[in-house]
Amino acid sequence: MSVDKIVLDRIILDREGVRAEFNDHLSEFSSDDRKKAECLGAISVSTDDFLNIFDTIFLPDMIKLEKKRTDKTLRNYLMKQLSFDSLGAEMAAVNLVDTRRQEVILATVNQICTDKNKQTAIADLLGGNSIDDLERLIIRFVNYRKALEIQTECNLPLYDDWASWTRRNKMLRAIKKDQKRTIKTENRTLVRNAKLVQKMLTENSLLARVIQHKLSYIEILGLRQDYQKAVEKLKEDDQLNPEKLLEVFDVITANYIKKEAPKQATKNLKELNNVGQELRALILEIFDLDNTQRNQLMMEMNTYANLAHESSNIAVARQNREKILAS
Repeated sequence: MSVDKIVLDRIILDREGVRAEFNDHLSEFSSDDRKKAECLGAISVSTDDFLNIFDTIFLPDMIKLEKKRTDKTLRNYLMKQLSFDSLGAEMAAVNLVDTRRQEVILATVNQICTDKNKQTAIADLLGGNSIDDLERLIIRFVNYRKALEIQTECNLPLYDDWASWTRRNKMLRAIKKDQKRTIKTENRTLVRNAKLVQKMLTENSLLARVIQHKLSYIEILGLRQDYQKAVEKLKEDDQLNPEKLLEVFDVITANYIKKEAPKQATKNLKELNNVGQELRALILEIFDLDNTQRNQLMMEMNTYANLAHESSNIAVARQNREKILAS
């Protein structure tokens, strides 16, 4: 797929905003532009590669060559080394620039197009316009091509002001259909996600409590590793002593519980104490899980996070769509 990942992500969160942006790109590439740049439809490289060649190789070379037309250093060199007079040096400099300019154009054409029948037309386009006009045209062409790629590869119907009346009507119907389909898919996804989350939380009370208290499972696993290291430093007898192990547990987890409890207890000291005890019991339960149980809980946490993220993206997408359609 040639569409940029950033654009793909934007389509998820702001489908209508992306549609509006690329509709504008289609509109900006006028019918005159399309006639003028028709030959560029034959380029054999990707849109991004074409833009890269134009921006980093062709354009800088052409700008340098244009400056050489009136470069005093070059004219002085020709006068000194080849005995040209002032006028002859000026004409020689222009001829050198024109020759080199044509070489740059032909090299670029060969790099971007393998269709021999279109190469001459592309060369005429690249060489027959001022640098500023050509640069603006190429930007509009690239944006136009990207709009077509978005439309095809992302199944995102767009509206082209320069299309025929029949095609414009067809485009409008496709956009309406896409909008309805998107909303229907969102509704179906939200219902599915809600059912899956409810099922997960009902079947796994430990998962439900971790989520309810908004704890970081990764941080808790890190604390458990610290706990294991601390236990390994104890004497052999103490490693089997439940009281000693609880002491180590409380030392390792105290700061984390102290940090998290106030986030959930806002009324009074009694509530703060109760929440602290709940967190301690919950973390203790996680510490007691074996490897298989810990990995299973991690998988379920990731599944929950993915479902929540997807539902959140839909909420953002709906807000963005409402703003675009209301404007």
